[in-house]
Amino acid sequence: MFTVYLIPYLTAEIGFAVSQVSLVLLAGPLSGLTVAPIIGVLSDRSGRRLGLFTTGCVAMAACQIILAWSRDLVDGNPAAAKWVSAAAVYMGCISARASVVGYRAMAIDNIPPRQQPVFNLASGLMSASGAIITLVVGVVTPSFRAITAVCAILITLSIFPLWAVHKPPSVHRQAVDRGESDRFGAVSAILSVPRTLWDAARHLPPWINRTCKIQILSQYAWFPVSHYLSKYLQDSCMSITVALPQQASCYLAPSPDIECFSLLRRSFGLTKWKPDVATLGRGSEAVAPDVSARASVRVLLIAEVGAVLLQMTVVRLWDASSASTKPLRRFMDEDMVALRRVWALAFAALGVSTLAAVVFRASFPAAPICAASIMIISPLSVWVPFTIISYETAVVHEEKGGDQPTPRSSATLFSIHEMAITVGQGLAVLTSGLISLGIEYMDTGLSNTTAFLFAPAAVAAVVAALLC
Repeated sequence: MFTVYLIPYLTAEIGFAVSQVSLVLLAGPLSGLTVAPIIGVLSDRSGRRLGLFTTGCVAMAACQIILAWSRDLVDGNPAAAKWVSAAAVYMGCISARASVVGYRAMAIDNIPPRQQPVFNLASGLMSASGAIITLVVGVVTPSFRAITAVCAILITLSIFPLWAVHKPPSVHRQAVDRGESDRFGAVSAILSVPRTLWDAARHLPPWINRTCKIQILSQYAWFPVSHYLSKYLQDSCMSITVALPQQASCYLAPSPDIECFSLLRRSFGLTKWKPDVATLGRGSEAVAPDVSARASVRVLLIAEVGAVLLQMTVVRLWDASSASTKPLRRFMDEDMVALRRVWALAFAALGVSTLAAVVFRASFPAAPICAASIMIISPLSVWVPFTIISYETAVVHEEKGGDQPTPRSSATLFSIHEMAITVGQGLAVLTSGLISLGIEYMDTGLSNTTAFLFAPAAVAAVVAALLC
């Protein structure tokens, strides 16, 4: 949920143009394509999981602090602040990859295949709880520094529960020729990563192979939505113009549209209006930037609560103690096609919601509805693919000997999945950058042009739904 605040911060406080933000966002795909595979392969060889997770979390928290205080670190120099912010984002993405790979590998190594779906559901609920805390902080205060401080504290605290239950791993450390190690050291190990990944990619289990291909389209659709949704809501609020004197003279009684509009204003806290006669004309009003930011966070908070309720419903359906849900749970366990159908429904809902966001971009009442529908279904896009990958990887591990001292490939397989994710993200960043650049150089005169970034996502979501 940290990314909800990232783009408004980079554009409003650091001074990046929307098209320049795309270059900063390339940090995620680049780290996934380069760093994640190296980390995954080396983690499988050494068996170190918890240390990798801990290092990634600490580094990620430090990068977030540097990002929030980047202008103070360079004494207010705008150009230097941009470079420091970009570097902090890049290093933070690398650290995030390390923590995610370590965390997922630990889960696959220690949790049986049949429990992987339940674990991923529980993990999703914990992530949603953290997202709600972050959004609540954003409602209380829109300060990016306060939000960053809370995120950094939560990331650091996440280390201690794993340390409390950690046991010395039984996984072996892959034998290495000492002579070769002395001659080449870490360089030789890193250079051997591409060959290891190539061999693993050629022998992927069928379900993992198919999931990775669909994930390219999935991330192409979800990446711009997840990063630009808050800006879309803020632009929707900022573009509102209401000529109250003219409306008062034209309507003897309040119309349904005005009543609905007033209700939404009160619901999302848009009652603090500041006139901008120079730009909007006499008698018009515009929403203050801080008020629009709070309003967008309120919408996302409501949607996140809905997402948690959806996850809790799914958890209930997976409850083995309930006799009424045992047949469904057994069906979901034994037939991965059911998971793909759930994934297809999520893609279809995403396609409809993003298309509606583009079509009704000038309508403020429609903006929070579209945003909420997107956020509510977002957990399914994470739970389904990670459940399939985790389940199949755990099965592969069991087939190789379970807890016996045999080579494990969980982090390597997960790294291939991360590479598929980042390919879609990279394509989405390039597409968003081109669209943003075109909008900046074309005087379209249209309102809330951020919605045009969602158009490719709608197409990708529909295609992904057909492929599931």
